[in-house]
Amino acid sequence: MDIVVAGIAVAAFAAVVFVLVNAGGHTGPQTIRMVPIPDDGEELLTVQQAATALEVPPSEIIELVERDAIPFFVIRGGTWSNPEHLRFKRAELDAWTIG
Repeated sequence: MDIVVAGIAVAAFAAVVFVLVNAGGHTGPQTIRMVPIPDDGEELLTVQQAATALEVPPSEIIELVERDAIPFFVIRGGTWSNPEHLRFKRAELDAWTIG
């Protein structure tokens, strides 16, 4: 009986460690907003334009998207994993950098 309890405790501990270190692999952003192109009149920036506006390399913009740490949109019909499908609203980036 003690072996069964010990086995359950080890399995529970392993599950907690698995969740904490995200050993299941990268799943990408949890919140994906879609935007139609052409846009509704708001200025939508590409990854390169957002990188220029924030004065960081494009790779950092991609990392922020992957961590769901920056507000972004995906062109309708696109995927978040393709940088060409990502768009950023200038007003949201301005608010994100200030706040």
